[in-house]
Parts: sequence; C-alpha cells; structure tokens
Amino acid sequence: MGKLNKDEQELVDSMVNPISNGKAKALNEQGEIFINNIIADDIVKEIQAEKMENKQYKFH
Repeated sequence: MGKLNKDEQELVDSMVNPISNGKAKALNEQGEIFINNIIADDIVKEIQAEKMENKQYKFH
C-alpha cells in the first residue's frame, strides 16, 4: 500500500470508518481490522489509478 497524502488519508478514513462502525461491529477485532485493511487498500488503488489516468491525460 503506497503512502497517502493528508487528503487521501482523510478520504480513506471517511469511507472506512462508517463501514466499520456499521457492518463490521459484529465481527471480532481482528476481523474488523482485516476488513478495514482490504477496503482501505481498494480505495487507495482506485485513487492511484485515477491519478495515473489524470497524468496520462495531461501528456496527450
């Protein structure tokens, strides 16, 4: 997982926290952390993919 800048980290937190507060509460702590990491990793990949697309457009 790449390093995030402050805005990206806040975005990930804002997306992961409501999910963990809702669905993941029924799970044990390890399960909750595991789910949060998967969700956060997916969000990071999406952000990085969008950044790559934005860079590609600038070069054309």
